[in-house]
Amino acid sequence: MRTNSSDADDAAPPSRMAVVFVVRGGFSNVQKTLDCLLAQTAANRIDLMLTTDSPALLQEIERYVLSRGTLVNPRFLLHAAPDMASSRVFAATEATAEIMTITEDHSFPESNFVEELLGVFDSSAEILAAAPVMHNPNPGSAVSRAQFLLTHVMLRPVAHPPRTENCERLPWHNTTYRRAAFVAAARDVGLLQAEGLLQAEIRRNNPGARFVHCHHTGLWHVNMSRLAPAVEHAFHGGRIFGAERVKYCQWGWESRLPRVVLFPLVPLLKMVRCAPILIDRRAPLQTLATLATSCLLTFGYAVGEAVGIACGKGNSATIYARYECNRVGLLDPAERHLLFSDSASPTLVDNTHP
Repeated sequence: MRTNSSDADDAAPPSRMAVVFVVRGGFSNVQKTLDCLLAQTAANRIDLMLTTDSPALLQEIERYVLSRGTLVNPRFLLHAAPDMASSRVFAATEATAEIMTITEDHSFPESNFVEELLGVFDSSAEILAAAPVMHNPNPGSAVSRAQFLLTHVMLRPVAHPPRTENCERLPWHNTTYRRAAFVAAARDVGLLQAEGLLQAEIRRNNPGARFVHCHHTGLWHVNMSRLAPAVEHAFHGGRIFGAERVKYCQWGWESRLPRVVLFPLVPLLKMVRCAPILIDRRAPLQTLATLATSCLLTFGYAVGEAVGIACGKGNSATIYARYECNRVGLLDPAERHLLFSDSASPTLVDNTHP
């Protein structure tokens, strides 16, 4: 099933950024992200590619977006898949815009996000991937701090920044790509499930590719604040990566067995590398909580990676998807308001926690 807006103005400028948005749950869980897209300074350049597995939710979102009349040609696609990566690749393949980004129900871009990212990609044909400055809107919990620092700290604001800065790697989500390079690399959906491997494949296919950090726009990413689901999330993420890395690198048991046996070294090395960013000497008690939580998350990830290397990913891609949509139940009650639009009357639905 596919529905298109039929009221697009033929004289409008062509949409240039496909925004892939895979949604689950209820409308209140996605309204704030939709509002951020509708408020973009370059909203008329957005090619919204929204997919869900619920016909009722699809219709509700379509009515809401079309009633605003802001986006030129939004498309609403019914696509049921147990993992989010399959729906994201489907939507990216259906899109026509040159540039594409993947948004989430817990990621909220600043109003110049689309305009600035398009300008960055226009500045150099060698740029194939870019990511904005990342902000943590819920730093009060040790879980949120640990998740943010372990995954997004390289994209925090810096003083007197240039427009872009070359990076070797970018986050495994919230990254914007040239769509052709993304689709070519994502022919195996498993590479998107472990997005670091997708980025490696883009570099392999395009030796001169540049990945850049964009300092002049930002995105607010709401992290988990409950410990148990965060550790489980880390485990399943590690298992997916381990299994996909075996396949991508074509490892035999002579390469796999040492990595399984020596897996405790993974969190140890990760903590040593990350210690400078995890330690805040101005807040020793907070630092202890962040370090302890980071140890648990990195250990959970390492166990998952070892299991993935030894046994494959099993159903981890399906379970992992439940953590990446409808984040309400993964936050402390005092932080749940961060997920909802000011105009929303949130119904707190926790229907995604495994």
